[in-house]
Amino acid sequence: MTPSILTKRMLLACTVPFLMMTACSEEKKVEPQTKVITTNAQMDSEELALAAEQIIGPYTFMLADRVLDQALEKDPTNKRAQLYKAFIKPFMKYKGIASRIENLVTEFGDIQQFKKDISNIPDSSFKEFITAKGQPITNEKEAQAVLTEIRNAFNDFRLFLKSNPDLEMDINLNPHMFEQFIKERYSDSCKVINDSNGNYDVECDTRMAARVGMNMADITVLQQYTAGVVLYLTPYTSYDFTGLKNLTKINSDREKRGLPPLTASDAQRELESNQDFGRIRKDESFSLLQSFGADVSSAWKWALTMQDSLCPNTQNWWEKKRPYMLVEDGICVENENGHLELLDKALSGATRLIVQTAKGEKVETDVDVFAISRNPIQNLKTVLPLSYNQCGKANDLRDKTLGGILPQGNAVEMTIDDNCSNQDMRR
Repeated sequence: MTPSILTKRMLLACTVPFLMMTACSEEKKVEPQTKVITTNAQMDSEELALAAEQIIGPYTFMLADRVLDQALEKDPTNKRAQLYKAFIKPFMKYKGIASRIENLVTEFGDIQQFKKDISNIPDSSFKEFITAKGQPITNEKEAQAVLTEIRNAFNDFRLFLKSNPDLEMDINLNPHMFEQFIKERYSDSCKVINDSNGNYDVECDTRMAARVGMNMADITVLQQYTAGVVLYLTPYTSYDFTGLKNLTKINSDREKRGLPPLTASDAQRELESNQDFGRIRKDESFSLLQSFGADVSSAWKWALTMQDSLCPNTQNWWEKKRPYMLVEDGICVENENGHLELLDKALSGATRLIVQTAKGEKVETDVDVFAISRNPIQNLKTVLPLSYNQCGKANDLRDKTLGGILPQGNAVEMTIDDNCSNQDMRR
C-alpha cells in the first residue's frame, strides 16, 4: 500500500463510521430538522427516552443526545436511554469535523469540492454540528487521536451490548425516516384468506408495522458488527504514522515535476528517518482481538444451538425468518469444514494449517493468528523489509516470524514474491 493511499484511507476512516449513521435512513431525501425539540420537565425518564428514539437519525442525532442526557439524569438505570446514548456516542465525536479536517483536505484532497459539498448542506442542526469550531487536525498524531476517540466510542457500545445480552425491547421507528419501510410492512402484514365456500378475504395485522423487536439474537449480531468496526479502525490507530504526511508531500511534489514516486526502499528509508514512526501507541487496540475472537466463538456456538428459532424454514424464499425483529432475514450459521473448531484452536495458540505462499504454493505450517493480540509488535520498524531486489521488491524481512504470527520463521516464504518481470525491471 502506497503512503498516499494510506493517507487517503486514514481520511476515509474518519468518515466511514459516520456514513454508517446516514445509511440507517430508508429515505434518501430527508429534510434536515432545524427546530430543537423541547421536552416537558414533567416527562419521566422513559418518556424522554422514547422521545429521543423518534429523533435519532442522520440529521438529528445530536438533538437526541441532549434528550437522552435528560432521561439519564432522571433515571441513570434506564436501559433504553443507555442503549441509544451508547449508540450515538461514536457519532458525537464528529462534532466540528468539517472545520477540523479542512486543512488536510487542502493538502490531500479537492478543497473546492469539499467546500461546495459543505455549503450545499441545508442549514440545520446537523450542519451546525459538523461545522462547529474545533481544534484543527494538522498532523498524523492529531488525526489518529480523533480516530481513536471514535474507535473507543464504538468499543464502548460493543461493551454495553456485551454486558446486556438479555436486553429486550420494541424499537419505535421514526415515521419520517422509515416511511417507505413502514408502508412495506403494512403490505406484508396482509394475507389472503380462502374459506371453505371459496370466498376470499384479506386480513391484516398492522400492529408491528412501525416497530421492530430486539432480543438477545439481535444484540449478539449488533455486538459482532460493532466489533467489526473497531477492528476496521485498529490498523489506523494502533501505530504511530508520523512521517506519512511528509512522505505523501514528497511524492506529490515528484508527481508535479513528472517524476515517479519514491521506490519502496526509499519510502521506507524516509519513514524510518522519523523516530516516532511505527511505534505502538499507548491506546492501541490489537490487544482486543483475542477477546473479539472469543466472542465470535461463543456467539457462533450459541447460534448453532438456536437455529430452529433464529433461522426457521420458510415456505417461500422472500418470507422473513424473523418477522418484525431487528434482524428480519434470520441469523443463519453453520460449521462446515470445522471452521469453529479451527477458531478455537487459533485462540489457544499456534495452529497447524495448509496455506498458500506468496508464490502460489501450498505448504503446511504453524500460524499463530492471535499472536499480535497477546504480544503486540512494539515497533513496526522491526518487521519491515530488510532488503530489496533489483526490481524494487522486498526480498527479505527483519523479523522472519512477523511478530510471532509465523513461529517457524518462514515469513519470507509465506509473504514475499520477489520474482522480477520485464515490466518490473522497466519500473
